Amino acid sequence: MNRAKKAFMAAAREVCPGFAITEAMKPTVNDIFRWCCLLPGRLDPQRGLMLHGDIGTGKTTMLEIARIFAQRMRPRDDKGRLYGFRTASAIGVASDFNSEGYGGIRTYCESDRQAFDDLGLEPTSVNYYGTRVNPMQHVLLARYDRFTATGDFTHITTNLNLQGIRDLYGDQVYDRCKQMFNMVEMNGSTWRRANG
Repeated sequence: MNRAKKAFMAAAREVCPGFAITEAMKPTVNDIFRWCCLLPGRLDPQRGLMLHGDIGTGKTTMLEIARIFAQRMRPRDDKGRLYGFRTASAIGVASDFNSEGYGGIRTYCESDRQAFDDLGLEPTSVNYYGTRVNPMQHVLLARYDRFTATGDFTHITTNLNLQGIRDLYGDQVYDRCKQMFNMVEMNGSTWRRANG
């Protein structure tokens, strides 16, 4: 276990050289550490992570730490691939849809593992040939289909809580998010100022 903890801190310092775990962060970091190592705990290792909380609390940083650390700690999948995932901003997804339509977001819908940063900051109504579409709503519903069919992961960082997701993306996405994700609240004082 000491070796794993050292590997976690090494990953954390790759992402954020000044990274230090405060007392307030310990329970959350421990939960994510156990999830990455496939150990029993409060987070289900078969579901993705939804890191939510106020601006500047380290959600994006923690997701990148989890990506690097899990790649080193999780066994290869049945195709021999290391654990890893692509990360895209939700704003970028909306932009890709705006310029290329459904073809522009196909990769986000179909990749084995995918993370979306800053869900809720993107335009939620994009015009496509006269039809108003919520691109991330479409992507999240497609990701849910992959999750139920193949167990493929989706991860998210967002300033929204579950009710905010319901308000922005509707009841269907809200319901599926409860199944797809471990909800991990990142809170405390603004982490960015303290560690930036």
